[in-house]
Amino acid sequence: MANGKVKNKSYKRKDVSEGYERIDTFDAKGIARIGGHYTDILKAIGEDPNREGLKRTPERVAKAMQFLTHGYDLDPAAILKSAMFKEDYSQMVLVKDIEVYSMCEHHMLPFFGKAHIAYIPNGCITGLSKIPRVVDAFARRLQVQERLTNEIRDCLHDTLKPLGVAVVMECAHLCMQMRGIQKQNSVTTTSAFTGIFLDDLAHAKSSSSSSAPNCTRDMEPNTLQQQPTTIYGPESGSSTRTFLASVFSYMATALVISGVMAW
Repeated sequence: MANGKVKNKSYKRKDVSEGYERIDTFDAKGIARIGGHYTDILKAIGEDPNREGLKRTPERVAKAMQFLTHGYDLDPAAILKSAMFKEDYSQMVLVKDIEVYSMCEHHMLPFFGKAHIAYIPNGCITGLSKIPRVVDAFARRLQVQERLTNEIRDCLHDTLKPLGVAVVMECAHLCMQMRGIQKQNSVTTTSAFTGIFLDDLAHAKSSSSSSAPNCTRDMEPNTLQQQPTTIYGPESGSSTRTFLASVFSYMATALVISGVMAW
């Protein structure tokens, strides 16, 4: 896809059975190839791919996989550049509660939740809708939450060149809920920062406690930037609120942050 539109796809089908006209466009060769593999998978698990309920399942799954991974065809930086404007605004821009749907690359099961993204412009802003589009461009790929958080941060920082970027993401992972450890209430929170946000984080960590590990206080900012904070478990929301309150304290925006994290 490019700017939200499918490119280089040739499979088209009109469907008016649902009371409206719908045109789906997919890669015909990809559909056939992926669908053939799913036919084999159905046979391997003991199913009959020719029974009524499964006859078109390989095709449906192939289309679903193309949609769920269409982020590979998107250029997130180009999305931001398509709506960049010079603006004399240097306070925090915050877009919260962005829905996130992605696929865990380890088990190819969904993980989903919300992203909260803030940046401080340095003479240039982007259209507000472009930020959720960037999230989707990276999320619609095989991912891990930690890398997804970093990729969104880096794209905003490298393209807009702001004074700072902050990304916080909280997701539920079906690979932990419907299989494996099967913990239904588990959530994972990740965060990544640059610029002013990162400087304030380093200061908060260095002054928070004299018993803090030296390795944390002595880390270089660039090293710290490459390590997103990851919090596991049902208490992650509370931990994230406390964490962000420290990061954004330089703007005295405790009330704003409390509202952001109260999802």
